Amino acid sequence: MYFTHSLAGAVTTKLVLEKKRELFTLRERNILWFTGVTASVLPDFDLVLYFLTTFTSSHREWLS
Repeated sequence: MYFTHSLAGAVTTKLVLEKKRELFTLRERNILWFTGVTASVLPDFDLVLYFLTTFTSSHREWLS
């Protein structure tokens, strides 16, 4: 999941930057890359908790 979500974030960020590149400075583009990829992986952080604890339910049943 990490790879597929990060790929989706990277592709989305690339599409935004290709359409609106002139609106962003180099620093803003770098921040946008970091934010886009990081935010796309955030839904998977519940897996870290799942693997570090002894919950018997699936992480898919959690509210997060």
